[in-house]
Amino acid sequence: VWNTLDFSPSDDWVSLQMPLGSPSYQAPYRTVWEGEYNTYWIRREFMLEEVNEATVYYLEVYHDDHYDIYVNGSLVDKANTQTQANGTPVTKIISNTSLVVGKNVIAVHIQQNTGGAYFDCGIYGVFNPDKQDAVLEIEEEKTTSSFGEKAVVYDLSGRKVTFPEKGLYIIEGQKKVFQ
Repeated sequence: VWNTLDFSPSDDWVSLQMPLGSPSYQAPYRTVWEGEYNTYWIRREFMLEEVNEATVYYLEVYHDDHYDIYVNGSLVDKANTQTQANGTPVTKIISNTSLVVGKNVIAVHIQQNTGGAYFDCGIYGVFNPDKQDAVLEIEEEKTTSSFGEKAVVYDLSGRKVTFPEKGLYIIEGQKKVFQ
């Protein structure tokens, strides 16, 4: 099915630059929405190095008129209205369980019903350190690597830290919060 992760588009699919819009629409666009009152099926693939429980993922959509949006084959939002040109987008939270490490896909069915046409969307994440696993105290055994050596601790700028204080650090490739 066209909206799933495993789907491989045929040569009939063309590459477009988003946003997609009609000349009569007030917002800037990069690709002209050809024809009137027609339908497009769009796929955007993206990679994630991790899906973190402490990150809230959002879908942001500008549209005129109808859309159905899927992430990795699951319907995450649909609408039969429009956002205002250059106005506030529709924003929805995407469940972390909808995303996977590696390749992901946003698949969209859009349809123009009347007037000007416009569509653009994307997913972004906002890290919330309050949701990250907290390390309340640094014990000797917790700072020892599996090789029996002391674990190396880095701050978020990649600098080695000898005595971590309150804050967010990287230990053996994982983010940890010290309180």
